[in-house]
Amino acid sequence: MKTIHQLFILIGLSITIHSCSKEEMGIKQEDFRGEWELKEYSHSGTGELLTPLINVQAFFEATGKNVQGELTFTLNPFNFYFNGSINGEEKINTPHTFQVRTEYFSTNGDFNEGSWSLEDDKMILENQDGSTIEVTVEKITASRLEISYEKTIPPQNNYSEKKITIKHVYEK
Repeated sequence: MKTIHQLFILIGLSITIHSCSKEEMGIKQEDFRGEWELKEYSHSGTGELLTPLINVQAFFEATGKNVQGELTFTLNPFNFYFNGSINGEEKINTPHTFQVRTEYFSTNGDFNEGSWSLEDDKMILENQDGSTIEVTVEKITASRLEISYEKTIPPQNNYSEKKITIKHVYEK
């Protein structure tokens, strides 16, 4: 019985120590300061391919093949600046028709210049045009930043509205 009691005390202490260290490891605004170089871009999601006969469920997966850009964060004031371009290819899989197509894309990204704020692992980027993007900070170290966010793309070409998740990887 004494051994079980000691075991519970040890488990309780380890949970307490683990909880304290997790709180101390929270993301801080200072972690973002400086210039980050864009290294990777990808997105994936779903939508419908519009055909004359029927609309077909489509799955999208894209990778940046030529990514260039810098994302800079300042702290006083809390501003951000992005300058760059992303070129890549998007694979479109339509299982119903057993087809996989490749399309090419080019973008300057969804954010360019504005203000930012941080709450837990969520960063709010407000562009100068007033558009806002809620970004999830997947990982941040002194030399690596990984972010993701959701985006809805309005109907275009032969596609209905697409819902995608976009991921960026930056390094210092």
